[in-house]
Amino acid sequence: MAKVILNPIFNSFRGRLGDVVFRQMYGKTVMYARPKPSQHPPTPAQLEQRARFLAAARARAAARRLESDQPKG
Repeated sequence: MAKVILNPIFNSFRGRLGDVVFRQMYGKTVMYARPKPSQHPPTPAQLEQRARFLAAARARAAARRLESDQPKG
């Protein structure tokens, strides 16, 4: 595995750049090839889980909107 020593200007780097993904693991910056989407159709269990996650994300977004509407004090 190659090691990259970042310039002091760049303390850390994370995210996607083209087909490369940068991550922080154990205090070090590592890079991976960007994962490819699955070529298999999702199973019924996966679709159910995705629907539950979407419902939870929408509920949290609604709660966050309500929190931001509350007067501070």
